[in-house]
Amino acid sequence: MARKRRAAGMKTMSKSANNCGCSHHYGAAMLFAVLILVFGLVALLKTLGIVTQATYDLIWPIIIMIIGAKMLLKNCCTCC
Repeated sequence: MARKRRAAGMKTMSKSANNCGCSHHYGAAMLFAVLILVFGLVALLKTLGIVTQATYDLIWPIIIMIIGAKMLLKNCCTCC
């Protein structure tokens, strides 16, 4: 079967490339962008005195944990 694909000129993709075009591959970039925006917004609100230090101390570790969890799960694609 692989020979037929190569003979037909079709490209084969590795699982680590994540170039299959599935919509869920774009979710990681979107999540990262949203988390960066949230982190920046919270930092701005803290600077303006709207968010207290206690709230800030609670939020930023959660953001870091979400980023870490997403990075761990990023290579679990089974479709490509």
